[in-house]
Amino acid sequence: MLNTITRYEAYSFLDGYVEYHQISIAPKDKYKTTFVIDWGALVWKVMLFGVKNEPPAYYRIVTKTFREYLDNFMKIFLDDFTMYSDMDNHL
Repeated sequence: MLNTITRYEAYSFLDGYVEYHQISIAPKDKYKTTFVIDWGALVWKVMLFGVKNEPPAYYRIVTKTFREYLDNFMKIFLDDFTMYSDMDNHL
């Protein structure tokens, strides 16, 4: 992999850490996130940090979304995105 990446002119690194909060919880599963406080019951609509299957769910969605780009000019490791290409195509 290193030899593949080092031959390109441009290299970009993006951190997708905050994107965990962009994944909606399936409507049928929202009741599982309900918690009660003094003034009512609250339900999470998006993934929250600390959920057991959050990282695998996120990785599965990202891999499916960027499938056509993977191994062409993009690599994904957990919540980090790496893009590499020549300078003209990179921009």
